Amino acid sequence: LLEPPPCAAYVATLARYFRWDEHFILWELPLCRGNAYHHALMRMHSIATEPAQVNEELEAMRNAL
Repeated sequence: LLEPPPCAAYVATLARYFRWDEHFILWELPLCRGNAYHHALMRMHSIATEPAQVNEELEAMRNAL
């Protein structure tokens, strides 16, 4: 089983814990705030996070749309 793209994991995690829809997460939630919430959730579950790579990929995806 392959890992989902970072954007899918990011959206799924925030949607599950905060019950936000995809449109809100991708288009209305400031990326820096979403990243902070995502990072906090990962740390709460003892999952180490990588600082820059995921952020750059998400920003590139947003700019491509």
